[in-house]
Amino acid sequence: MPRFKTTVDIFLTKQEYFDHNWMDSNKVIVPPKKDWTYDREMQIEDVDLWEVIWEASGGYGVFVSYLPFAEFWMVTNGWGTDGITPKFETFYGPGSELKVRTIMNKRGWTYSLQQYWVDEDKAWIYRK
Repeated sequence: MPRFKTTVDIFLTKQEYFDHNWMDSNKVIVPPKKDWTYDREMQIEDVDLWEVIWEASGGYGVFVSYLPFAEFWMVTNGWGTDGITPKFETFYGPGSELKVRTIMNKRGWTYSLQQYWVDEDKAWIYRK
């Protein structure tokens, strides 16, 4: 089952975004999503909800923008100097998933590849 976090959850509360109504069905229920327009480069402040791709203790994790839905990734690299806020780097646009997978492979972080449908008008983001 997919997991979600808000930016505040990642950086401050360390909790997950969860709606108890999701348990009212025998199917996987996910929050509604809206596509990013790609009219400018996305920033962390633009993201309302992240899908958790991989996460471990110590402030390490990989997240992808879910709301709005976009090719925008964040990798957290352990706690910063304050011991609370994780250090992070972001990756945006075409080729960003490959960059994140390369980082995960180098660090030995496990993940699974999933097929997902891409509308033709958004295919340019995923082509090599």
